[in-house]
Amino acid sequence: MPISAQRRVEALAQSITFDEFVATSRNFTAEFRENYAGTRLDDRDRAVLERIAEPIEVLAIVEDWCPDVAANLPILARIADDSGKIRLRVLVRDDASRDVADAYPYEGRSHVPTYVFSSGAGDELGVVVERTPVIRERVEEYLVSFFDAHPQLDRSTFPAGLTDELKAELVALRLQHALRGPERASFVEVIGELAAHATAA
Repeated sequence: MPISAQRRVEALAQSITFDEFVATSRNFTAEFRENYAGTRLDDRDRAVLERIAEPIEVLAIVEDWCPDVAANLPILARIADDSGKIRLRVLVRDDASRDVADAYPYEGRSHVPTYVFSSGAGDELGVVVERTPVIRERVEEYLVSFFDAHPQLDRSTFPAGLTDELKAELVALRLQHALRGPERASFVEVIGELAAHATAA
């Protein structure tokens, strides 16, 4: 486990609920609420989630300016609320939690969102950084056109340099590409695989 058991307990104590996070967010508040309200589990999702024997804890490391957070944190919150099999806690990445975020680097640095999945006993099951692999491929398709339209941006330091207008453009692109359903299904699939692995271990 990249963080100690004690630091995990402390991080959970620092965390808040999804509703508390949305209530205090300064960016994308409407999008958080819209994506939550627009997410519905289908029969396949419910079948996967019903097979989970023990609840899974998810620590979501986030910041409210991030388009990926606006896109998929509400989806995970809805899965948690509707299934009863996920305990979601939200840890805002700041000076007090930076060590936790830095414990899960991707391409050499921490990213938001980072979702850390654990068993109820505290055993780490897996990590999803930014988005699931299926959605990563779909997002890459429109990011190519986004960067072509904004050559002033340095992709190697992305998302540094994004103005509020460009962040809003990215969220709008997410909505235009209708990823909510596929993203929900891919999160449910990941959760089911992690739960099955935990049961088999």
